[in-house]
Amino acid sequence: MSLFPPLRALAPILMVALAGCAVGPEYRKPELAIPERWSAAAPADADLEGWWRVFGDATLVSLVDRALAANLDLRIAEARIREARALRRVAAAGIWPAADASAASARPSSACRSATSPGRSSSHTAASASATFSSAGGSTR
Repeated sequence: MSLFPPLRALAPILMVALAGCAVGPEYRKPELAIPERWSAAAPADADLEGWWRVFGDATLVSLVDRALAANLDLRIAEARIREARALRRVAAAGIWPAADASAASARPSSACRSATSPGRSSSHTAASASATFSSAGGSTR
């Protein structure tokens, strides 16, 4: 009984795989004549407006025509990007701490003045501030 029977079955597979990677001793890289620069110029009367129609493929023509019909104007695309960015800012606003402040001042009218001090006017001033911090983000209960 052998200690490694799975290895004995795997050995022929490995030998075939490694033999497939080998290149014979007679291999020579083919010599190709490649020009240094592209020398053909486009014809002056080339019609590139509907170049895909040259292939005569109805499916290709249908796909390109549908894509051109559904193409968005650049301004509409820019507006959609701005809208998506604004929505992202609104959605991300919940992860930042919130702060709020307010102030108020009031001066009573002459009818509300105290009878004990008729010549004296009074005013009331109030201020408040609040902040909400959350390490988890979002709304807290």
